[in-house]
Amino acid sequence: MSNGDLVSVDAKHEKVIKMRSSGERLAERHVHGATRGISVCMDDRIYVLVEGSPYMHLLDSFLNNLGTISFYRNQPSKLDCRYLLCIENLLHISCDDAVYLLDVQNGNVTAIQPTENSVYGLGIGVDASDNVFVAK
Repeated sequence: MSNGDLVSVDAKHEKVIKMRSSGERLAERHVHGATRGISVCMDDRIYVLVEGSPYMHLLDSFLNNLGTISFYRNQPSKLDCRYLLCIENLLHISCDDAVYLLDVQNGNVTAIQPTENSVYGLGIGVDASDNVFVAK
């Protein structure tokens, strides 16, 4: 977060935990389905993936729930997304069928489909030149 605080997901208990970099726990909140990726964008809003769903929870910096955001237009019954990375105001979401790019300011979503019979579920990163790297 902009002040140096950290957030993490306790997948076993479906909780989001906020702490100081020293390890001091500041807050925790139960967030239904929060067993996957978490990321913080420039405005200190926290995005939390929900297991098996094409949406994520949006929390403020105090862990108050601001609602949910859908990033998949066709709403499949099950979508496996695991990793989430925010660079400036662009969320990179690694799922089993594609990588989704969600502009958190205007809500535009772009999907990058695999070029071969594979999945995107193992990790995601972006380098200084804005190249997106996905482990499969």
